[in-house]
Amino acid sequence: MFYALLYQQLRRGHNFLGGALLGLATLKFQLVLGFVPIFLLKRKWRELAGFSISTAILVAISLGMTGLQALHSYPNFALHAELPVNELPHKANWQGLLSLIGQDGSVWVALLSVATIVWAARAWANLDRGFCAATLAVMLISYHITPQDISLAIVPFFVAVSAGILPRDRVPIVAAIGMGILLIFMMVQIPMALFAIVLAAALLRVGIRARNAKASDRSNPLRTTV
Repeated sequence: MFYALLYQQLRRGHNFLGGALLGLATLKFQLVLGFVPIFLLKRKWRELAGFSISTAILVAISLGMTGLQALHSYPNFALHAELPVNELPHKANWQGLLSLIGQDGSVWVALLSVATIVWAARAWANLDRGFCAATLAVMLISYHITPQDISLAIVPFFVAVSAGILPRDRVPIVAAIGMGILLIFMMVQIPMALFAIVLAAALLRVGIRARNAKASDRSNPLRTTV
């Protein structure tokens, strides 16, 4: 809901309010914080200001509920909490995908995450392409993502259709393939981490289309884009 509202407000030019709505979504911070470095790289200061204020309000509420000691110990708890060994393959992100080949160490995850953020920032040629790329990137670099969190991909899917990134005549086949893949994963118990490949392919496509659009605009200055 917050992602949909964020896109709506950015579309209307209410950048500060959009950032504030994203800040409220830090209740599930692992699916939000990836937006911050992308905003920084794109110098989205109003969005960052709104995000900072609403996040500060949530932190203040947390302090009032739990006290400073509990809030101070939470980052250490989140970083060092023991996870079931069989949980990583069910994460549709870089960490889960790398765990399938025994390379889920922090160095590889960090390198892929940085590359993903930079690619998403470069794909921000306009709001539609940038929002699609950033949302997909956030999912891939998330520290923790459950199978049901993949529903977040619905937002960039519809944005991609409305922006022409995904042609409307291909929507039925793409939707069928996407839902079919998820159904097969659940029925055959294929590791959900492999779905990160689908997300990465979508992010790659958005980035390539953005670069092609920039090249086309440079070659034809009279062309206008949404």
